[in-house]
Amino acid sequence: MMSSASCFLTMARQIGPQISGLFMTRSQKPDTLFTPFELVMVMSHYNIGAISAVEPFKRGSAASPKIILTTASREYLLKRRAPGKDDLELLQISHGIQLHLANQQFPLPHLILTAADNRSWVQMDKSVYELFEFLPGEAFNYEKPATYNTGRTLGLFHKLTRDYPMIPEYSERGCYHANRTIDVAFNKIKAIIQADSQLATGEKAAAAAQQAMLQEAYHKAEAKVAAAGLADWPLGIVHADFHPGNCLYKGEHVVGVIDFDSCRAQQPILDTANAALQYSIRLGSGDPRNWKENLHAGRLKAFVSGYESILQLSEAELHIMPSLMVESMICEVALGLASRGQLRGFGPAAWLEMLSGKVAWICEHEKPIIKTLDEA
Repeated sequence: MMSSASCFLTMARQIGPQISGLFMTRSQKPDTLFTPFELVMVMSHYNIGAISAVEPFKRGSAASPKIILTTASREYLLKRRAPGKDDLELLQISHGIQLHLANQQFPLPHLILTAADNRSWVQMDKSVYELFEFLPGEAFNYEKPATYNTGRTLGLFHKLTRDYPMIPEYSERGCYHANRTIDVAFNKIKAIIQADSQLATGEKAAAAAQQAMLQEAYHKAEAKVAAAGLADWPLGIVHADFHPGNCLYKGEHVVGVIDFDSCRAQQPILDTANAALQYSIRLGSGDPRNWKENLHAGRLKAFVSGYESILQLSEAELHIMPSLMVESMICEVALGLASRGQLRGFGPAAWLEMLSGKVAWICEHEKPIIKTLDEA
């Protein structure tokens, strides 16, 4: 049996020649890259065989660096969790759900366990690391068959986690429904707009009117959902961040769902309504004021049809989906603007104009949307 020192030296010889491109330079922040010593130490906890290649993987947050490790049998993805995302209690919840789903053949990249103690993470100094099988995949193609299969995948997620031990709601982590910080966020946005010297007086007035409309729409939608009795509906495990960027595809088929960090206990319809929005909303590149206002009815129907091929939605759930979509859209944009001051290089005025148009369209077409959902 090899000694610890021998194992370390063997690992160093395997990895060392491959990581010249991962060394830090003076212009790079130390916390955004792996160091050679760090990489060797982390990988010494795993038994994946000889590593023949190491290359950076640049997708996702730069605060959470990732690299692909190639062996004779497969590829792996090593990830250092970003600061603030390394709470071990939340990590164990996320990993527990992933391991549970993997055991039931749900499509997701499998966590690799450490060799000595079968743990799904490595903690070294103040950092936490995860190793996954690398699962190549394509982006969402915006076609109805892929949308249908995505809805089916979310339904499968909810079905397979029905018997999973209930986890804390972690309401303090935020939810788009009845969010306690939404009005605070809008006050911050108002201050940002008023301080913007590049906006004319008329533009500031228009933005203020749009903001008032959005706040009113949010609270009306919130009240409608509450009146339907959501608080009394059973809780389940939700993904809480189910969108095209967190699904991997091969053609029309979902081959993997990723990013389980937001999993929590909530009413599943919160997950379903937000995901249906994400897969039917019409976005675009460039100025958000040029984006189309309406939802894509075909994709909306396809997503819900796919979901209901696994789990049937009640009439009450279907009827509150437009209101939940309104809450979700407003919350995502408002909280993002309040936190960062702009999104995709555009300030609050542009986003409020886009958002008010989309929200107004959903409110005006609530009955046709519900009819589409009923027919799914």
